[in-house]
Amino acid sequence: MPALPLRGPIDIVGAGDAVTASLAVSLAVEATPREAIEVASLAASVVIHQLGTTGAASPQAIAALLESTCEVALQQARGSLTGFESCLIFFRIVKRGSNSSPNRRAA
Repeated sequence: MPALPLRGPIDIVGAGDAVTASLAVSLAVEATPREAIEVASLAASVVIHQLGTTGAASPQAIAALLESTCEVALQQARGSLTGFESCLIFFRIVKRGSNSSPNRRAA
């Protein structure tokens, strides 16, 4: 999986927590392992760009980063769906999460 580009100075405090939490939530709403890793990467990128604090990655912040990343990916892909694939992952996971009940059990 390609890394996201740096967008300025970084502070790695909280990045591991963001990855762990994002992986757990994504997998809990039945994301594929690849989808979960994509979301975790986005969450870590959000957190490391919050300087001087133990950052948090809200769904809104992840979606905003994804949107800006998608625009770049689409420009680079020039008609190829490969660059667009990761752009859809987060939104599928969010949709699955919003349709999940906290009391739902795995079959």
